Amino acid sequence: MPGSPDPIPPFPPPLDLDAYSEVTRRALYDIAATVFFTGPPDPELHQPPQTPEEAGLVVFWIFDRWFCVFQPWLDADEGFLPPWARWMVSRITASPEAPFGVTFHEV
Repeated sequence: MPGSPDPIPPFPPPLDLDAYSEVTRRALYDIAATVFFTGPPDPELHQPPQTPEEAGLVVFWIFDRWFCVFQPWLDADEGFLPPWARWMVSRITASPEAPFGVTFHEV
């Protein structure tokens, strides 16, 4: 704000991904929900809208790393899929230059 001794930073402070905290887990959940579940569905995939809850989105800390997992919507004609293909698993790392300050790496 003009005239304010402490200007408001343009971005929220970076998340500390080096340790577990419920505040960080919730922030990462909100970011993952925004990245993976907002915006128009891809018309070529013919996917209905899906909420993070419907997909079973979970963000968790294990082995000193952050991960998110969820089950993407599958067409009925896709038949049986092996377990590795039924879940989307991503490792979350700090990336200050990324839009939300984190990057999702498919595992």
